[in-house]
Amino acid sequence: MMCRYRLIRYIDDPIRGEGVNIAIVAFDEQGEITMRFLGDKRPESIRHERLERLARMRSSIENSWVFMEWVHWLETFAELHDPVAMRLGLDRLEDRNSNFTATVEEQIELRESDLKRVRPVDYLHDQLIGDPFQNRLEALLMQTELEWTSALTFDAVLELPFAQPIHLDFVVESEEGGHPVLSAFKGVQLLGVSEVASIHALNDACYSLKLALDADVLNVNRTAVLTDDPQTQAFGCLPNGVEVIGIWDDDAASRILRVVGLN
Repeated sequence: MMCRYRLIRYIDDPIRGEGVNIAIVAFDEQGEITMRFLGDKRPESIRHERLERLARMRSSIENSWVFMEWVHWLETFAELHDPVAMRLGLDRLEDRNSNFTATVEEQIELRESDLKRVRPVDYLHDQLIGDPFQNRLEALLMQTELEWTSALTFDAVLELPFAQPIHLDFVVESEEGGHPVLSAFKGVQLLGVSEVASIHALNDACYSLKLALDADVLNVNRTAVLTDDPQTQAFGCLPNGVEVIGIWDDDAASRILRVVGLN
């Protein structure tokens, strides 16, 4: 099956030109238009927080809402089944001098084995959108079924006394003995990124978790780091007792539940 597609990219720093794929628009042989966006694991729900996490500039929050406006705008073209209007709309992304751009249209031949139980756009989304590390974190949360509970908060900001707030990939609120308990998880990507980025992620985790534990804001038994390289000795900088969970390990989901106190 032949499928044509265009990617929408978020360019955080236009001068450096580095970008991340955040959406895909696919055109099939019958002219049908289908789209997938970063963070749309749940039907009818796109988590713009994923874009905020990718962005480093101060404009990231503003850009996330601009992105949502583009999402709704492009969806209208898809509903009209008008490939010409959709392509013109994608071309206009760069004209608006925003942080979003659309790639040139490409064509790919998909095998039947690629499309078992999924649409072409779903297959391409899983291959091209976002980054494998964050996608894996979300897949683990789906395995644990924590993603479907109101106790889960993504991209949490934890306020600390006499210190800067710290950022966590997600937290889970629960009760133990009638008292509120917070389980905290910090993602640390070490593979597939620059050495500077991996060092920054490691130092941030070690420093911020130590601050939170020293301030008694977090409990060491309910705190974990999620990483793609759990065997590195660099995690020796973490406070004693913080669990290091390899995101690709077979038991990763059950260990997350254990930290939360559900396993």
